Amino acid sequence: MDQLIVRQPGKATELVARTLDQLRDPWAIGLAEATTVLTYFLAQPLSVALAAGGAVLFVRAAAGLLMPVPVSTIPPLSVLTEEEHAIATLVGLRLTDQELAARRGLTKKAVVKIVDRIQRTLGYETRKEVEDWAVLVGLVDPPPFPPKPIYEHWLIKMILMAASFIGLGWTLYSIVNRFWPGVFPR
Repeated sequence: MDQLIVRQPGKATELVARTLDQLRDPWAIGLAEATTVLTYFLAQPLSVALAAGGAVLFVRAAAGLLMPVPVSTIPPLSVLTEEEHAIATLVGLRLTDQELAARRGLTKKAVVKIVDRIQRTLGYETRKEVEDWAVLVGLVDPPPFPPKPIYEHWLIKMILMAASFIGLGWTLYSIVNRFWPGVFPR
């Protein structure tokens, strides 16, 4: 369904936009910051530490620009006949062949042939792909998401936030005690 190709950027603005998009990766930013701080604390000059952090970001951006770009083409509705359009809508509702035949007044064998023709026309191999296509082009509404339990919303977020603040506080305390031992008397 999806093809992966490496596409060269068409314009300089597209290249800049893709580069900035790659640099928004929080893991790359964190790794670059850690590299800079560790290099500086390992008694390297600030310029060397900044260059090391910049090198990490450069490698991340370059790797992201060389990764294949997923290109998916969604066939338009106009490639189907009216009958195929109606059947595709019912397939998008996840009806069985028997239910399709009953609704359209056709035989099950005729429905199977039409669904196969729809799959060939759209370039898909499975019925599930046709169901997904029907949702993508707006023939049917997407199925609703199941509701999440309340504890996944606020409790987990609060626990992670509290743990982050505790970790940050301990890290800052350790750094201050290491370099300025008289700040926090024992």
